[in-house]
Amino acid sequence: MYVRSDRYYIKEAETETSVTIRIFIDASASMNYVENGVSRWNYAALISAALGTLAVQQGDAIALHVVNEETQLNLKEKRGKAHLNRLFQLLESVHCKGKWPESMDWLPDVLSSHQRELWVVCSDMLDGVERWKTFVKMSEALGHEVQFLQILGKNELHLDLADNATVQDPESQQRLNIQTKVIRERYLSNLNAYLKELKDALVSRTSNIHLMTMDESIQNALFRFLKLRERL
Repeated sequence: MYVRSDRYYIKEAETETSVTIRIFIDASASMNYVENGVSRWNYAALISAALGTLAVQQGDAIALHVVNEETQLNLKEKRGKAHLNRLFQLLESVHCKGKWPESMDWLPDVLSSHQRELWVVCSDMLDGVERWKTFVKMSEALGHEVQFLQILGKNELHLDLADNATVQDPESQQRLNIQTKVIRERYLSNLNAYLKELKDALVSRTSNIHLMTMDESIQNALFRFLKLRERL
């Protein structure tokens, strides 16, 4: 260009600095659990929609994977408002059923981006520790970050039920009649031990777990999550 025009030119190239936000949502039957008129699925879907909106506003790509043992609905990573609308449509079309997959063999098949990624996993995470550790191992191997959003109801956390209550497992459909006062102490002890086991297994330099309760507003839950991640 200098030879042809006798003027100097500076060549500039855009550097890709954006992140892919990859969201995994549990679509098993336990996500149908309802407290105060709000289902766990709706709570997770609203969190995911809000994160997707923030990602698009920042120019980041978003991907969505809706998962249960029968199927995985996948929306590949892409930028833009049109892609965000497709994410909304997919979230509105989901029917939760079955269980979370016992095997995580499907996970490598949905990963296609070579850019830096933030993985967000939304679930009640009551399926045992080992299957969630797979996310940490794979994200570390690929150099990505993973954040687990564990969504539980107030009644699940405190067993805040009538003295005599009937409870049902949404996945196995098993029903139990319980005396709340009799089992509460043992229930809370077992639950807190499991939550500690999850935290010990999943918190690392590139991963963390955040407990969100369904009686907290989506706005406050997101604010807490984003502020904590900003400090990290």
